[in-house]
Amino acid sequence: MISSITISHFKSFVNFTVPIKKLHSAILGPNSAGKSNLLDAICFALGLDDTTRNGQLNNRNEAGETFVQIQSKKKVFKRQQQVSTSVYFINGAIVQRQEYLDAIAAEFGHGIQRIAQQDTGFNADFVKLCESLCQEKDTIEQYDLAHMRLKESQQQQKQLQSKVNLQKKKLQAYELDEAQNNEFTLAEQELQQAQKDKCNHQIQKNLTDLQTAAQSLESTNQFLADLKQNHSTVIQEQELLNTNLQNLELQNQELQIELKSQKNKLELELQMKKLQLGSQKIMNEKKINNANDNLQQVLQEIQKQKVEAEKIQTEIEIYQSQKSQVRIPEEYFTLQKKFEAENQELSKEYLMQKQQVHNSKQLFKASEEKLAQCQAEDEQLKKQFNTQEEKVKQTEILIEQKQEKINQITQEISSIKDQINKNQQKSNNILIQLQPIQSKIDSSAEAQRFIKEERRYIDIFQKIRGQGIYGYVKDLYQTQYSQVADFILSSVNYNVVTADFDVVQNLLTILKQIKVQLQFIPLKSLKFNQTDYNNSMQEMRSICSQFNQTNQGRAQPFMDILKFDPKFQPVFSHFLKNMFFFEGLPQQASHFSQQYKVRVVTEDCLLFGGKGTISVQINSKSNEKQHKEGDVLKLAQEKVQLESKLMQLNEENLALGTKLQLLINQKLSTEQIELSKLQNVIDIQIIELTKLRSLLAEQKKSTQYLKQELERNEAQLATQQSDLKQIKSRIILLQTDSFKTFYEQYNLTPEQVEQVINQQNNHDEKRIQELTFRLKMLQNESLQQQQEKTSNFIITIRQNQSQIDNQINILNALINELTQKISTTEAQLQKLKEEKEKLMNQIQIQNQSNGQINAELKSNTHLVNELQNKINSCQLELKQTLEFAFVNSIPLQSDKNTDNIHDKIQNFLAEPTGIDIFINKLALNLNYSDDYEEKITELSKKLLNRPPNQVGQAIINKEKEKMNQMEAELKTIKQTTAAQNAHYTKLLKLRGETLNEFLENVETKLKTYYEQVTSNQGQIFIQINDAVRPFQQDAVNLMLMPAGDQVRDISQVSGGEKALVRICYYLALAEVLDWKILILDEIDQNLDADKVGQVKELLMHAKQQILVVTHNTHLASGFEQLIGVSRKEEQPSQIWWIVNDTVE
Repeated sequence: MISSITISHFKSFVNFTVPIKKLHSAILGPNSAGKSNLLDAICFALGLDDTTRNGQLNNRNEAGETFVQIQSKKKVFKRQQQVSTSVYFINGAIVQRQEYLDAIAAEFGHGIQRIAQQDTGFNADFVKLCESLCQEKDTIEQYDLAHMRLKESQQQQKQLQSKVNLQKKKLQAYELDEAQNNEFTLAEQELQQAQKDKCNHQIQKNLTDLQTAAQSLESTNQFLADLKQNHSTVIQEQELLNTNLQNLELQNQELQIELKSQKNKLELELQMKKLQLGSQKIMNEKKINNANDNLQQVLQEIQKQKVEAEKIQTEIEIYQSQKSQVRIPEEYFTLQKKFEAENQELSKEYLMQKQQVHNSKQLFKASEEKLAQCQAEDEQLKKQFNTQEEKVKQTEILIEQKQEKINQITQEISSIKDQINKNQQKSNNILIQLQPIQSKIDSSAEAQRFIKEERRYIDIFQKIRGQGIYGYVKDLYQTQYSQVADFILSSVNYNVVTADFDVVQNLLTILKQIKVQLQFIPLKSLKFNQTDYNNSMQEMRSICSQFNQTNQGRAQPFMDILKFDPKFQPVFSHFLKNMFFFEGLPQQASHFSQQYKVRVVTEDCLLFGGKGTISVQINSKSNEKQHKEGDVLKLAQEKVQLESKLMQLNEENLALGTKLQLLINQKLSTEQIELSKLQNVIDIQIIELTKLRSLLAEQKKSTQYLKQELERNEAQLATQQSDLKQIKSRIILLQTDSFKTFYEQYNLTPEQVEQVINQQNNHDEKRIQELTFRLKMLQNESLQQQQEKTSNFIITIRQNQSQIDNQINILNALINELTQKISTTEAQLQKLKEEKEKLMNQIQIQNQSNGQINAELKSNTHLVNELQNKINSCQLELKQTLEFAFVNSIPLQSDKNTDNIHDKIQNFLAEPTGIDIFINKLALNLNYSDDYEEKITELSKKLLNRPPNQVGQAIINKEKEKMNQMEAELKTIKQTTAAQNAHYTKLLKLRGETLNEFLENVETKLKTYYEQVTSNQGQIFIQINDAVRPFQQDAVNLMLMPAGDQVRDISQVSGGEKALVRICYYLALAEVLDWKILILDEIDQNLDADKVGQVKELLMHAKQQILVVTHNTHLASGFEQLIGVSRKEEQPSQIWWIVNDTVE
């Protein structure tokens, strides 16, 4: 880890020592302040010269020593610049550069990099970087050297092998010529001259053809390049439109999902809130009713107390009025105490039992109320459960409908794929049919002209297709007498048949662009009456029938031998009115024409005017040539028709492919998304249904428990009432017994009266006091307080009820607000739908343009292939001619003084490239005589009878010796090539396996970082297309699938995504190579706010020391130390630093 940096007279810095106190540091400052100069200083000290920006190191006028020193925990590294060389120090001691770099690598890691935003670092550059980091120092150089030597050795072997083969042919020719004699010398010389004339003629002809074809090929290639450029432009525009369309669809789907989720969520919340408020309202109403009942009971108790108080008052008055009037025996009091004790106990028992009865009644009433409330809640839950169950059923129906729709789309996709496969099979069959036809018509110039003309109009038709065009007149009919029909309709064959004049203006614009003039035949402008047409045809057939009955031959309306779509009757009835076809002798055809004053054409291609004379004989050539040309033209026409069908099949496949992509990418994905949404909805509904079911079960249990409790309370109340009656009857019985005892059984004496009176008075006084106390107790205000308390409780409940009503009104207002939001969102969805339709129209126009360009590309590619085949054919003939001249020692002459012309030809034939350039360099004299064919034939026959001799044996021996030397040299080169190939294979294996292993390690770390930065929603991998040579171009591709997107090549994603991936794989490299430091230079330029946050989280958890230059304060806020750089004009840069204590 770097603990401090000392800079002296380096770029915009004079003398500064910057302490690095934390692991992660951010460098901030305005533009041109010197932030990147600080990174340049660090890279300069670390020996990263390839990442140090260009410029004078000491650009200040102050005198001073230019050096940068960095200090780590163990060592101090210093690099000093002296003029144009650097001096390196470790701990103050001068060391060599390599020792310094090795110490840097040991301290901070091998291959550390300065990572800047403008770096590319993908695919090929990424592979080069990985190779430089993982391969041994000399492996790549040794591989390149071995590869170059192997190619040179193989080239030498190939050239020498060709020379050996030519030498063998020459020896064979010499051995055949060994038996020549002097008598045939002159004939041989004449034969050589004739062969020379032949070679000169062939070379001159092939050179001319080659030059013409090359010029045509160049112009065609240029046109083809322009077409490809246009095609790429159209593809890019189409991709942009598709991207925009996908973005609109995503926005549409997001709005719909958000709308539905908000709507469902708020509706559910509102429904639950309403249910809650409704239940509270019902509870409050029940509480009010209960409170009113309690109040009535209190009032009744108060009334009862008043009645009892009056009774007590009456009893008191009775006791007071009876004082000193009653004379009771003395035994009375003993019995009285006994009866009073029993009476008091029974009264207490009676009062307690009465209170228990009252409490049981209250409990029974409360149980009834609870049971009623529970039953009401039970009914409410049942309604909610039934409603939710109905919603689940409806959602299940919708899911089944969506699944059915997805199955229909899947079946449609399958049928489209089957149709594409069928069309492909038809295309393959057409290509198979075209091969023999092509070989038959290649030799016919007339057929070539016909095909060229037909292709020209087919190409034009493809350009204007889809603009209300039915086709050309020639395309609208079929007949076995096509040659006759084509001639008769030749003046209008290439007229375009349209629906009406409305589409003509668009067609004229298109034709103006491709510089073609055509005539239009709008069907609506032709005066056609179906009844008149039927009558006319009936009349023509009647004429033919009358003539055929009395004459030889067979006449019929020409319209009857044509096959066409009935909607094109106006076209052919307009041009073929009173036109007849005759099968028979020309004299009879002339007689028919003269008799009915009509035009007649015969099967022998004779055309008669209305007076019976021959107007023209179609294609009046010799019978044999005419028949031959007719067959070839038929083949050419068949070829054109097959090519047209092939083009139609390709266009149909293109349209089906587009439809298939539309179904897969739009309809199927949309339906699947909606199905997923419905499944989520039904999952939520099922959860709610399960909750309601559990609540309903609990409610049922509560209801059952309350019923049981009510039954128990009812039984208890009945028992208590029965006990109360028994106690009351006992009290009455006790009073009866007391009366009998005192008034019937006892007789009072006069002596006992005074004493009894006093005792009775005392007893009465005590009784009056007891009754007075009871009266005071009854007049207590507890019931009045209870009445007031119940009244206040009712008022409170009513206030709570009004608050609930206010909340319900607020909920209704929220529902109205939600309805307005839904209307606004639906308006946005409608706008997005309109934009989507516009984009779809633009994409359709682009597809049409793309189809036209594809057709032109195909046509021109076919033409390029033909020209290239012609050039190859000319080059092959030239090579064969030179080989013939070399083998047969033809004395070719050059305008230059060239004595070794055959040696040059031999060297060239060993590696025949650029044959036209080679012949032009030879500057051959290509004069020739026209009668060389006859001379060669005559002289060859004469030389066949030449007797054998041994003349030229010395020359043959010399050529054999030369042959042996070549073979020995070839053997040596083969051995050398085999050894070099083994060495090259070994290096190739080493280089490939090392790079593959390194890429595999990097990929593992890269996946971890990318999944971390995308929250496990994105995927990335390194695709190795060539595991044997992964270091070659396009052998390795970096593939990724951003969150919510499809798998793409790194070159196809946005700049922000590229920057994010670059940071991830540099962190992966740092972890694989154990880098201790990362130097980052404005890596956040292409990142949006979300990605900056992701990068911030990624860097904050990095183990390496990080020095980053940034303008983004959000990114800098995550670093532990902040280094500020500022600079005034023409002043050195200044540095400040602070420790960010807010970062953990």
